[in-house]
Amino acid sequence: MQVLQLTILLSLVAYRATRFAIKDTLIDGIRIRVQNAVLGTKPRLWREKLHELISCPYCISWWIAGICVALADWQTSVPLPFFQWAAVAAGAVLIWRIIEE
Repeated sequence: MQVLQLTILLSLVAYRATRFAIKDTLIDGIRIRVQNAVLGTKPRLWREKLHELISCPYCISWWIAGICVALADWQTSVPLPFFQWAAVAAGAVLIWRIIEE
């Protein structure tokens, strides 16, 4: 598979996984419990920032893209995986902006 094709494919996968993680209703209960556990009962700045990281599509898509690239690299050799990670994250965010906003 060529690098551009791989980047597009992984961007689509990262977008879909991001949407599933923060917006799809199938895991609403789990998502709410995790977010409440992160926020805790006492307000703390680090808890609020962590909550933002796991609920913001622009934030969490970077980590999901990293997982996608790591899994792809495990199955096949991904050239320049760090740059591929950045490209896949940017692609996922671009797709998010086109479809979701």
